[in-house]
Amino acid sequence: MIVKLAWKNVWRNPIRSLVVIVAIILGLWAGSFIQSFYYGAIDQRINDVIKTEISHIQIHNTRFNEDLNITYFISDADAIIDSISKIDAVKAVTKRSITLAVISTASGSNGVKVFGVYPNQEAKITDIKNKIIQGGYFDNISRNPVVISEKTAKKLKLRLRSKLILTFTHLNGEITSAAFRVNGIYKTSNAQYDEANLFVRAEDLNQLSGIGNSAHEIAILLKSNDALETIQKELQKDYPDLMVENWLEIVPLMRHAVDMMDQTLAIFIFIILLAVMFGIINTMLMAILERYRELGILMAIGMNKLRVFNLITMETIFLSMIGTPIGLFFGFLTINYFRNNGLNMGAFSEAFANIGYSSIIFPHLDPVNYLLITLQVFFVSIIAAIYPAIKALGLKPIEAIRKI
Repeated sequence: MIVKLAWKNVWRNPIRSLVVIVAIILGLWAGSFIQSFYYGAIDQRINDVIKTEISHIQIHNTRFNEDLNITYFISDADAIIDSISKIDAVKAVTKRSITLAVISTASGSNGVKVFGVYPNQEAKITDIKNKIIQGGYFDNISRNPVVISEKTAKKLKLRLRSKLILTFTHLNGEITSAAFRVNGIYKTSNAQYDEANLFVRAEDLNQLSGIGNSAHEIAILLKSNDALETIQKELQKDYPDLMVENWLEIVPLMRHAVDMMDQTLAIFIFIILLAVMFGIINTMLMAILERYRELGILMAIGMNKLRVFNLITMETIFLSMIGTPIGLFFGFLTINYFRNNGLNMGAFSEAFANIGYSSIIFPHLDPVNYLLITLQVFFVSIIAAIYPAIKALGLKPIEAIRKI
């Protein structure tokens, strides 16, 4: 009886009920899409950090990260790489030479971080090769080729086959310089990374810096991020004299960014749910005032307060039950479309690049998130029903019956 009566009461004023239902639909659509956009942006940033900038795990001399001093290298890098490559969870491993340098051209100079890489192996670790927008990846110039970023090329007015001078410190402490030619120009989604880094062949850099076959960094790409902590602990145990760090430790700002965006997302969702809750409260209060006399009669003929409370709560739940699946359905369609086609934020591409994010976002939302949203709306509906129900319970049947 209560369920049937509550359902009829919902549609006694269809326009008002539809307004609340539409508000719930829009709120859930917006809430689910905002969550999916956030998860898509974060996942893309993490993917860029791992596959473009850092890899999963890096190994250095314990003192190297203090000032990137060229003398703090790993002398037995090849033996370590051979051992690591035998671990099942490891997808690829490579070594790099690193030094700080000044890049000079006729148009100016700039400080950069130079990575000496082994192109074939590096291509298995990072996707810089796939980020080349002009030229090639160490395949067109035989002597001292260099791959620079588009941002560096524009700043120093460089183009393919342009000559530049790199000045850096030799192993013996002397300053040395060498001429390089631009073999390729790359562009990633992180403008700061592009401006700070360039790539040369490890053989060239090692010969010029005097470190021989040694390396400053060993980069490890895993088959799955799930094995990150396990492999890191294993390597720390095997190489206690070296520094073994995962990508979150190397880029601590990434962890802070995720935490900050989690808090921002929680605030957005809270505001949306709050708006939905007050919309329901307002509607139910108006419905109670309209049925003041009717409720008084029901209570006068024997309907107890528990049933009145259940009646009001059931009406609120019905409003949510109608709006929730429709809102989530529209959210699912929107998310699925942009997940397949991408959401192009090209108008803000420069702003996104300055904070390291791609301007094309692929939103996504796991099934468990849809369930959580449904539970949140159900909980909010129950909360929203309490105040109107208390107002209904507070009326006096005699006064309500006399009310015109």
